[in-house]
Amino acid sequence: TVPESFTSIPCVVENCQVAVFVTETHQEVLSGDVVDAIGGTNQFIGNVTTEPNMDIKPSIDSNPVTFVVNARSNLSGNQDFTFELTSENAPSDWSAMISINGTPYGTTATITLSYQVDTPILVSVLPSTNAALADFTLSMSAVSIPAAPTRYLHLYAVSGVENLVVNATGGPESVQHQDIYVNGLTNAGSTTVGVTDAEIMVKGINAQAFDNVKSIYFNVAWTFPALTLPQLAAMKSFMDNGGNLLIAGQDIGWDFMSGDAAGHGSPEATDFYNNYLYANYVADGNTANNLLIAEATDEVYGAIPQSAVTDAYGGNMYPEQISAREGGIQSFYYNAAKTKCAVVRAQTVTYKVVYFGVGFEMISNASVRDQILAATLDWFNSAVGINDSKPLTDLTIFPNPSATGEIHFMGNGNLKAVEIIDISGRTILKQNLTTSEALNINHLKQGIYFVKMFTSNEVITEKLQVK
Repeated sequence: TVPESFTSIPCVVENCQVAVFVTETHQEVLSGDVVDAIGGTNQFIGNVTTEPNMDIKPSIDSNPVTFVVNARSNLSGNQDFTFELTSENAPSDWSAMISINGTPYGTTATITLSYQVDTPILVSVLPSTNAALADFTLSMSAVSIPAAPTRYLHLYAVSGVENLVVNATGGPESVQHQDIYVNGLTNAGSTTVGVTDAEIMVKGINAQAFDNVKSIYFNVAWTFPALTLPQLAAMKSFMDNGGNLLIAGQDIGWDFMSGDAAGHGSPEATDFYNNYLYANYVADGNTANNLLIAEATDEVYGAIPQSAVTDAYGGNMYPEQISAREGGIQSFYYNAAKTKCAVVRAQTVTYKVVYFGVGFEMISNASVRDQILAATLDWFNSAVGINDSKPLTDLTIFPNPSATGEIHFMGNGNLKAVEIIDISGRTILKQNLTTSEALNINHLKQGIYFVKMFTSNEVITEKLQVK
């Protein structure tokens, strides 16, 4: 029996909902649902699904993108269902439609489904010349049970995107500041900007839908974890295949490298931080790190004027102090004495990377933010090389392809160490080595690997095929 009031507040049952949840402790809710108290139902009507990695696809030369969707009813007999296709972020001159059994329906269709029988639905998206990573939602609702929960399927079409702004998924702060990156790249003249979140980034990389994406601008802001383990693996794969990365946010180093119990340290995170960002974590920052000053001799950022670094998070100000590892360059500092590094950049024969220990939302001067993004865009769009003014070392692997056994190294570089990374981005081996020494690869299975060769002043990456 529902009481007439709670703490003197009248209780109108028709305005109430019933919530049911399952938990083993007082912490994590394992499952739950909410329905209207009068006439509510959580009846499972069926579903709309795609095959794995088939929910995100690229458009080739602005041609249509087609998704094959299976619709299945969980209601007995023959029942009518309504399907509706919508998008909140597709450009206005993109078009999309549903086709069922060869009949086009526009964006809404009502059809009859038989119980537990798959019915294919084709969703076609026609992009324009406007670049975007567009999220389309296909909804499925039961005509006979309108109160039953609607089923949803998200489909992602990618067209014309070369510069992808990615928001971290560890909190809402990244999305709140995404326009800094989008507007900065647009102001710099880029017409190929797209936006997504890190979970969709993983989908796109794993489905090879981002082959035309040249650079990712990863907006961590102040979120935790900075990247999850699947996101780390996807990012490594993107970079190993030639993609550039700018990543920015306070507490990335603290999260991965401090060892704090509240952080998200892991071997994968350490590998990414040290060997892909070319950074050392020095110290958690504080309000004393309140300036951003470019290294005047830096070829990319040397002309950028200084800006104040301000508190964007209500007293939580931690602009991290970092340093460059071998192969990296310190590009910005928090002080004129250059004792507190704020930004590290590096480049290999495969990718370029810039790591800001401070979020762009904390750089108070909007013009400085735009200039940094414009300089980064120019640098990313130039030819990849270790140092623009210095010829590359010609270190190489032989034999390649190789049967399991040994590989050797030849060239004029002073080889110091070798690292082997599998196709998922996991580090398999790291060993100090000279050019005159062979490396045993008996433990490697057949497949494709990436070999990083570390010299005194550069890192060279070469693909290795093990037969």
